[in-house]
Amino acid sequence: MVSFIDMLSSKDRMSLSKVLVIVLVSFFLGFFGQRLFKSNTDNSGWHPVYKTDTDGTVLYGSTEELIKFLRKGYDLRLAWGWKQKDKSIEHLADPIWIAIINEKEVIVHLDPQVLSRIDWEEQSANYIDSTLFEYEWRVVISTTGSFDAVWYNRVTNKVHRRLPQQHPTTWMIDFPKKGRDTESKPIFSTE
Repeated sequence: MVSFIDMLSSKDRMSLSKVLVIVLVSFFLGFFGQRLFKSNTDNSGWHPVYKTDTDGTVLYGSTEELIKFLRKGYDLRLAWGWKQKDKSIEHLADPIWIAIINEKEVIVHLDPQVLSRIDWEEQSANYIDSTLFEYEWRVVISTTGSFDAVWYNRVTNKVHRRLPQQHPTTWMIDFPKKGRDTESKPIFSTE
Protein backbone atom coordinates (compact mmCIF):
# COMPACT_ATOMS: atom_id res chain seq x y z
CA MET A 1 0.00 0.00 0.00
CA VAL A 2 1.36 3.41 -0.95
CA SER A 3 1.03 6.18 1.60
CA PHE A 4 0.16 9.77 0.82
CA ILE A 5 3.75 10.81 1.65
CA ASP A 6 5.18 8.26 -0.80
CA MET A 7 3.10 9.76 -3.61
CA LEU A 8 4.63 13.22 -3.12
CA SER A 9 7.72 14.33 -4.96
CA SER A 10 10.80 15.17 -2.93
CA LYS A 11 10.12 18.88 -3.61
CA ASP A 12 6.57 18.54 -2.30
CA ARG A 13 7.83 16.62 0.74
CA MET A 14 10.20 19.51 1.56
CA SER A 15 7.35 22.01 1.23
CA LEU A 16 5.10 19.90 3.42
CA SER A 17 7.87 19.57 6.00
CA LYS A 18 8.30 23.35 6.08
CA VAL A 19 4.55 23.87 6.49
CA LEU A 20 4.43 21.33 9.32
CA VAL A 21 7.38 22.97 11.08
CA ILE A 22 5.75 26.41 10.74
CA VAL A 23 2.43 25.04 12.06
CA LEU A 24 4.14 23.33 15.01
CA VAL A 25 6.26 26.37 15.86
CA SER A 26 3.18 28.62 15.62
CA PHE A 27 1.23 26.26 17.84
CA PHE A 28 3.97 26.13 20.49
CA LEU A 29 4.53 29.88 20.40
CA GLY A 30 0.81 30.49 20.71
CA PHE A 31 0.40 27.94 23.47
CA PHE A 32 3.59 28.56 25.45
CA GLY A 33 4.54 32.01 24.15
CA GLN A 34 2.73 33.92 26.86
CA ARG A 35 4.73 32.14 29.51
CA LEU A 36 8.02 32.21 27.63
CA PHE A 37 8.02 35.72 26.25
CA LYS A 38 5.62 37.64 28.43
CA SER A 39 7.29 40.52 30.20
CA ASN A 40 5.53 42.67 32.74
CA THR A 41 5.15 45.87 30.75
CA ASP A 42 2.43 47.02 33.14
CA ASN A 43 4.35 48.53 36.05
CA SER A 44 1.20 49.86 37.67
CA GLY A 45 0.47 49.42 41.35
CA TRP A 46 2.34 50.14 44.56
CA HIS A 47 6.14 50.18 44.32
CA PRO A 48 8.75 51.24 46.89
CA VAL A 49 10.65 54.27 45.62
CA TYR A 50 12.47 55.44 48.76
CA LYS A 51 13.60 53.59 51.88
CA THR A 52 15.56 54.54 54.99
CA ASP A 53 16.90 52.51 57.87
CA THR A 54 16.42 53.26 61.57
CA ASP A 55 19.12 55.96 61.46
CA GLY A 56 17.57 57.69 58.45
CA THR A 57 20.29 56.42 56.10
CA VAL A 58 18.92 56.03 52.58
CA LEU A 59 18.86 52.35 51.59
CA TYR A 60 17.52 52.96 48.10
CA GLY A 61 15.78 55.57 46.00
CA SER A 62 16.06 59.32 46.25
CA THR A 63 13.94 62.18 47.50
CA GLU A 64 14.24 63.76 44.05
CA GLU A 65 12.51 60.77 42.47
CA LEU A 66 9.87 60.66 45.23
CA ILE A 67 9.16 64.37 44.76
CA LYS A 68 8.90 63.90 41.00
CA PHE A 69 6.17 61.28 41.45
CA LEU A 70 4.32 63.33 44.08
CA ARG A 71 4.29 66.32 41.74
CA LYS A 72 2.70 64.13 39.09
CA GLY A 73 -0.12 63.47 41.56
CA TYR A 74 0.64 59.81 42.26
CA ASP A 75 -0.66 58.40 45.56
CA LEU A 76 1.76 57.83 48.43
CA ARG A 77 1.76 55.12 51.10
CA LEU A 78 4.21 54.72 53.98
CA ALA A 79 5.33 51.55 55.70
CA TRP A 80 7.27 51.31 58.95
CA GLY A 81 7.58 49.06 61.95
CA TRP A 82 9.86 47.41 64.47
CA LYS A 83 10.97 44.05 65.78
CA GLN A 84 12.01 43.14 69.34
CA LYS A 85 12.73 39.52 70.24
CA ASP A 86 9.48 37.66 69.56
CA LYS A 87 7.36 40.75 68.77
CA SER A 88 7.14 42.68 65.55
CA ILE A 89 4.66 45.00 63.92
CA GLU A 90 4.36 46.47 60.46
CA HIS A 91 2.28 49.56 59.72
CA LEU A 92 0.96 50.87 56.42
CA ALA A 93 -0.70 54.26 56.14
CA ASP A 94 -1.78 56.73 53.52
CA PRO A 95 -0.93 60.28 54.55
CA ILE A 96 -3.62 62.93 54.83
CA TRP A 97 -1.20 65.78 54.22
CA ILE A 98 2.06 65.94 52.25
CA ALA A 99 4.58 68.77 52.09
CA ILE A 100 7.71 69.18 49.98
CA ILE A 101 10.21 71.25 51.96
CA ASN A 102 12.71 73.40 50.03
CA GLU A 103 12.32 71.02 47.07
CA LYS A 104 14.54 68.49 48.92
CA GLU A 105 12.63 66.66 51.65
CA VAL A 106 9.08 65.37 52.12
CA ILE A 107 7.07 65.41 55.33
CA VAL A 108 3.71 63.74 55.84
CA HIS A 109 1.02 63.76 58.49
CA LEU A 110 -1.06 60.69 59.13
CA ASP A 111 -4.72 60.59 60.02
CA PRO A 112 -5.19 61.01 63.80
CA GLN A 113 -6.10 57.72 65.46
CA VAL A 114 -7.52 56.46 68.72
CA LEU A 115 -5.04 53.67 69.31
CA SER A 116 -6.04 50.26 70.51
CA ARG A 117 -4.22 47.91 72.85
CA ILE A 118 -2.44 44.99 71.28
CA ASP A 119 -2.89 41.57 72.81
CA TRP A 120 0.40 39.94 71.81
CA GLU A 121 -0.67 36.47 73.00
CA GLU A 122 -3.87 36.46 70.94
CA GLN A 123 -2.30 38.60 68.18
CA SER A 124 -5.31 40.88 68.14
CA ALA A 125 -6.26 44.44 69.02
CA ASN A 126 -9.02 45.78 71.25
CA TYR A 127 -10.52 48.85 72.94
CA ILE A 128 -11.11 47.22 76.33
CA ASP A 129 -9.27 50.10 78.02
CA SER A 130 -11.87 52.86 77.52
CA THR A 131 -9.47 55.53 78.86
CA LEU A 132 -7.74 55.31 75.47
CA PHE A 133 -10.73 57.04 73.87
CA GLU A 134 -9.60 60.35 75.37
CA TYR A 135 -6.33 60.24 73.46
CA GLU A 136 -5.63 60.75 69.81
CA TRP A 137 -2.35 59.64 68.28
CA ARG A 138 -0.84 61.99 65.73
CA VAL A 139 2.37 61.60 63.80
CA VAL A 140 4.56 63.48 61.33
CA ILE A 141 7.15 61.52 59.32
CA SER A 142 9.98 62.91 57.23
CA THR A 143 12.25 61.57 54.50
CA THR A 144 15.13 62.62 56.78
CA GLY A 145 14.15 59.68 59.02
CA SER A 146 12.37 61.59 61.76
CA PHE A 147 9.14 60.17 63.15
CA ASP A 148 7.50 62.39 65.74
CA ALA A 149 4.46 60.95 67.51
CA VAL A 150 2.23 62.64 70.07
CA TRP A 151 -0.72 61.48 72.14
CA TYR A 152 -3.13 64.38 72.33
CA ASN A 153 -5.81 64.50 75.01
CA ARG A 154 -9.03 65.43 73.23
CA VAL A 155 -10.75 66.35 76.52
CA THR A 156 -8.11 68.75 77.89
CA ASN A 157 -6.74 69.85 74.48
CA LYS A 158 -3.19 69.16 75.66
CA VAL A 159 -0.36 66.94 74.55
CA HIS A 160 -0.33 63.95 76.89
CA ARG A 161 2.88 62.36 75.63
CA ARG A 162 5.41 63.04 72.88
CA LEU A 163 7.68 60.33 71.52
CA PRO A 164 10.18 61.38 68.83
CA GLN A 165 11.57 58.19 67.30
CA GLN A 166 13.17 56.56 64.29
CA HIS A 167 11.90 53.61 62.26
CA PRO A 168 12.95 51.96 59.04
CA THR A 169 10.53 53.60 56.62
CA THR A 170 9.48 52.70 53.08
CA TRP A 171 7.81 55.29 50.85
CA MET A 172 5.68 53.68 48.14
CA ILE A 173 4.07 55.22 45.08
CA ASP A 174 0.97 53.89 43.31
CA PHE A 175 1.79 54.02 39.62
CA PRO A 176 -1.25 54.27 37.34
CA LYS A 177 -1.78 51.82 34.48
CA LYS A 178 -1.51 54.59 31.94
CA GLY A 179 -0.35 57.90 33.25
CA ARG A 180 0.55 61.13 31.58
CA ASP A 181 4.22 61.83 31.87
CA THR A 182 4.28 65.42 33.07
CA GLU A 183 7.16 67.60 34.04
CA SER A 184 8.30 67.70 37.63
CA LYS A 185 7.97 71.37 38.46
CA PRO A 186 6.94 72.79 41.82
CA ILE A 187 3.21 72.31 42.17
CA PHE A 188 2.68 75.99 43.03
CA SER A 189 4.59 77.04 39.91
CA THR A 190 2.72 79.12 37.31
CA GLU A 191 5.18 78.18 34.54
